Amino acid sequence: MPRVKFDTPTGPLDVNYVISTPTNPNSPGIDEELPSILLIHSGYIAQEIFEPQFADPALRKRFNLISYDMRSWGTTVGQVERSVYTPKTAADDVVRFLEALDLPPLHVFSISIGCTVALELTVARPERVLSLTLCSPLPTHEPEDIAEGRHQVYRYWSQSFNHDGTTPPGEPLPMDLDMLEDLKRGSQELMFNDQISRLTEAMTQTAIEHAVNNWAGTPEKLAVSYTVNVEWFLHREPIPKEALAKVSCPVTIIHCADDIAYFLRYAQEFENTLREAGVQDVALCQIAGPHFGSVVNAQALNPILVDTVLSASSVRKVVFGRTDPAALRLEGNMVTPFAEILARYGYDPSKSGEDSDDDDDIIITR
Repeated sequence: MPRVKFDTPTGPLDVNYVISTPTNPNSPGIDEELPSILLIHSGYIAQEIFEPQFADPALRKRFNLISYDMRSWGTTVGQVERSVYTPKTAADDVVRFLEALDLPPLHVFSISIGCTVALELTVARPERVLSLTLCSPLPTHEPEDIAEGRHQVYRYWSQSFNHDGTTPPGEPLPMDLDMLEDLKRGSQELMFNDQISRLTEAMTQTAIEHAVNNWAGTPEKLAVSYTVNVEWFLHREPIPKEALAKVSCPVTIIHCADDIAYFLRYAQEFENTLREAGVQDVALCQIAGPHFGSVVNAQALNPILVDTVLSASSVRKVVFGRTDPAALRLEGNMVTPFAEILARYGYDPSKSGEDSDDDDDIIITR
């Protein structure tokens, strides 16, 4: 995957990113005649979370797909300070990332707290965002039980390793495997409702690999872990209505019906807040699936994303002469930039259909 370096108010940032076009899963640039979608990940799993979107020919053969790792996630490197690194800071990183790559205005798809980053981006630079598709957006304040769950995951992480910095460079960190397994199961319960498949297991293992590199072994790394896994979620500031009034693009909210952490009423409250702020084009959709329904029920979510993007696009090019999403999906999964790392943990995209959820019912309210 390519990298791009640029300066920010809090120091330099070295960003790991990927651009996929209809003809190249690792393209050096976009096809300028096609709409572009920027995908912003949430906590726990970096950009590998978007494997089901990058693999879908109904998306890949019609759009440029762009994703990246936020700072301290995946392999992106940048300073993370308590009370300084916030979703607003992360949105400023996105602006600088788009400028560094000289990308045109684009569509944004995000999940969970990535939706907060996407909204901060849109209110800061509304001219850069053509549409927003927000899967499992968080409520303005974290529910108490979920906040405690995030604290518990952090406690398990801090107890899984020796973080005093005494492990010699290059040697593996000693770890408490039982504690790490408890942490893994707790995280998967929130993300996937324990709907474990080859893909969700590979994503989780990849996330743990990144986490060991980024957040384990020294007091400084442990402090970063707290900032991005607890403080980032719990201490975020609600976006005022007067700021949300700057959103001028279509907004689609996707609620996952089996989300054990965030209930439908939170999505409905968010929809109402956007309408009260004066956002004209807002849709609320519901699909089956857990919090990360973009993984477990991509076959229901991806068509919603396609429709939202096309509703706000002027497509100048038809790739391969086929435009019907259902026909494109019959061609099977496409090779993605994440296939190699996920394969290390047992994911075989040719068998992904065995893990899919057949319940693709969609409920839409406007």
